[in-house]
Amino acid sequence: MPEQEAPQPAAPEAERVPGIEPAFAALAERFGDELVAARKTADGPDFTVAPARLADFVAALRESVLAEPHLFVDACGVERETALEVVYRFSLVSRREIVTVRAHMPKDKPAVASLAVMYPGARWPEREYAEMFGITVTGHPDMRHLLLPEGWVGHPLRKDYVYPLDHPYLAPDPLREDPVRVLGHAPEGEGEES
Repeated sequence: MPEQEAPQPAAPEAERVPGIEPAFAALAERFGDELVAARKTADGPDFTVAPARLADFVAALRESVLAEPHLFVDACGVERETALEVVYRFSLVSRREIVTVRAHMPKDKPAVASLAVMYPGARWPEREYAEMFGITVTGHPDMRHLLLPEGWVGHPLRKDYVYPLDHPYLAPDPLREDPVRVLGHAPEGEGEES
């Protein structure tokens, strides 16, 4: 009678996500359910973490995999169907890979911790996505408006944002734009019969 094989333990994270190295697998194990997704892309590893743990995950990543020479590349906000997302990208110079770290959050109260202490280059991108998407960035050293004047109401890169056509910054340029096409009507004084 043939021997029955013992059940195999679950594959470690490195095997469940093809192409993810053991160092990344150790992070996956450390963060457990707070690491929502891990995958290998053509650019390099791509992680999605819980928004409350974004800074902790990047700090742990920096102590392990990013301990070798690397650069902060950029950060941005993205609006998805039902959520907002922040995306941070880091370049591993010697490997020629980009490590991407994302955090999804609900649209009603989006918030993440700032990475500006670890990466000073993140200051402006964080101000930009805070302003344009309404994502609260806790622990940021300077959250003044970057692109819009102080007091601007709303977040222009959200899909449900309605642009205030009466705002002077959004008025048509009479030298370059046709007011009839832009505003849908002729300016005062034009088209009247004398």
